[in-house]
Amino acid sequence: MRSAGGDDIARVSVFDVYQGKGIEDGYKSIAMAMYLQGKDQTWVDEEIHAVMDKVMQGLKDIGAQVRDS
Repeated sequence: MRSAGGDDIARVSVFDVYQGKGIEDGYKSIAMAMYLQGKDQTWVDEEIHAVMDKVMQGLKDIGAQVRDS
């Protein structure tokens, strides 16, 4: 996530890991919170979406299955 989002990501934390019913054997469902912080200004929606798109693509590139929100 950090490599895709760069310095714009202030902090990432995992707040839930689930294995069980509804999750394929050998897989985990991981829920994360990501905190973004602009260095020079308050961001507008387009800037936030651009970082999120990069992060989501980075996760997909390493094989993660990203669930729609």
